[in-house]
Amino acid sequence: MKVISISEIATFKISNDDRIKLMILKEKWKELFLDLSQNSSVIDFQRKYHLCKRL
Repeated sequence: MKVISISEIATFKISNDDRIKLMILKEKWKELFLDLSQNSSVIDFQRKYHLCKRL
């Protein structure tokens, strides 16, 4: 049986939590961009940038 310190357990838990949160964020972004692509045929980011810049 391996002896594990409390700091090792805490570090492992934090890194696992961070990985889980990152995976959830990636899925949310995928869903968002999928929704955007389905709702619009063409997105002209360059033109929107110029319009925003003029304001």
